[in-house]
Amino acid sequence: MRVLLLREETRAAETATELRVHGLTPLLLPLETVEMLSPEPGEGRFDVLAVTSAHALPWLHRHCPPDGRALFAVGAATAAAAKRLGYADVTAAGGNAAALAGLLVQRAGGRRILYAAGLPRRPDLESALAQAGLDVATVDVYRVVSRQPSTGEVEAALGDRPADCVMLLSAGQAEAYGRLYARFGDRLGAGPLFCLSERIAAAVPPSLRHNCVVSPISTMDSLVDAMLRYRCTPP
Repeated sequence: MRVLLLREETRAAETATELRVHGLTPLLLPLETVEMLSPEPGEGRFDVLAVTSAHALPWLHRHCPPDGRALFAVGAATAAAAKRLGYADVTAAGGNAAALAGLLVQRAGGRRILYAAGLPRRPDLESALAQAGLDVATVDVYRVVSRQPSTGEVEAALGDRPADCVMLLSAGQAEAYGRLYARFGDRLGAGPLFCLSERIAAAVPPSLRHNCVVSPISTMDSLVDAMLRYRCTPP
């Protein structure tokens, strides 16, 4: 089963490895790049670190290297990436901002939190933490930038036939795929679009939403399980 993967190159390579473990064939066609920013973390000491993406970890490692402080990650993959950088006290939330907010409210109350964030993003996490009265400093440390590939890139990724299905891991990818489909719909085909969440499916253009299959839980494991159950095949 050939899966079109649209995330930026570094993370795409990691996801491709995971897909191959499950007998899936990843086709890499990045529709986004990541621009690293260089802000200062702010004054004073932070007791707790929070991240919603592994993209934030290089900046965090430079400015707040492992020293025993607790780090809370949005999900298992980001938590594993933090541990590989030497962070020991790492807790993974359930894979979305709401789960991370709930975890921080339960475990980090009364402590100063540094949230290493990316752009663009929804305000869900910050709003929930502010409503709970937590002391949080948000620093934008990276930016995800959409890109559109050339005809040659599309042909190289797909080969002689469309992918069997598409994996959509963010609203930005869903929107970018809509623009890609407007240019190359005949090459991309009409296979299912496997979305990590309902919010991502809602970002797919209306004309393509009938093809969306939403993961029951917003985790990579659940999404891959959904793909395997669906058993999509070439037309």
